[in-house]
Amino acid sequence: MGFRHARYKAMRVLLAMEVTLLLIFVKRIIDWKRVYIQSLLMMGIGLIGCIYNWPKILKDTIEGAEVSVSELPFIWKFAVGAGRWIFVCFVLVFAYILIRKLNKDYVLRQTFPNATVWHPYIGYWYCRNIMGIKKVSLVRVPIPLQFKLVWKGIFDSYDEMDGVIEQGEPDDVRITVDLSVPYTSRINLILADTYPIDDWKEKLPQEVHGFKTIIIDRSTDYNDRVFSRKYISEIRKVVHSLPPIASSINVFATTNAAHVFHIAKDVFMNGGRDGEKHLRVYQQSSGSWAFKGKNVKIF
Repeated sequence: MGFRHARYKAMRVLLAMEVTLLLIFVKRIIDWKRVYIQSLLMMGIGLIGCIYNWPKILKDTIEGAEVSVSELPFIWKFAVGAGRWIFVCFVLVFAYILIRKLNKDYVLRQTFPNATVWHPYIGYWYCRNIMGIKKVSLVRVPIPLQFKLVWKGIFDSYDEMDGVIEQGEPDDVRITVDLSVPYTSRINLILADTYPIDDWKEKLPQEVHGFKTIIIDRSTDYNDRVFSRKYISEIRKVVHSLPPIASSINVFATTNAAHVFHIAKDVFMNGGRDGEKHLRVYQQSSGSWAFKGKNVKIF
């Protein structure tokens, strides 16, 4: 009886995992449906070209209609006279050039309603380098991926201010250093933005509890997405003043896209400390909002 119960429980867990993976895949397709449709179109052209000999079909159709090939426009003469694979390659190249032209001014953004969809970095690389999309919106992109996209710099332009307003009044930025732990080679940097992380010891993974922790907090009672230059300045001061022993930083952030963009560009990419060898950014888990889910190594 116990064996059957354990087997049934294992099957339920496996089924739940399969459903979860399926939902993730479906969300990715819906979120980037434009890219998927364009990619499937290219694949469809190649597949149809492998199945059907279009030049021969066209030639037989023209001959059946008793029309002389010499009377046809140049493009049709080419289609009839070209070999099967030359014709397929020509159509593929034409479609590919057209797709890249259509994508030149397109902004790649998260479109799935009321959800954050985690696309792999290779997907963003494909959209930029293969599909020709030059601009990406960082809004609702998981924070670790925001850092990586800015750090890699694969897109020509980043839309980070969508829905974000710049702080006009003096900002209140609070810096707290955990004095119970001496400085270590790895530092936990907690960046609280729109809401505080009061119980941070419970929300951080157990394996990082032994490292020095610094909290930089500008959270308020309002949930508005605000960009604060003072917040970026204070983060830069803290990071650049770390002792030489601190060579790795773990980032736990609740920051908006504008702050992520400038933290990556102005703190870690522009005039950063030479002693920093590793930067890892953690993502909050939905529901508990603990930083015990995915994390991404930026460098």
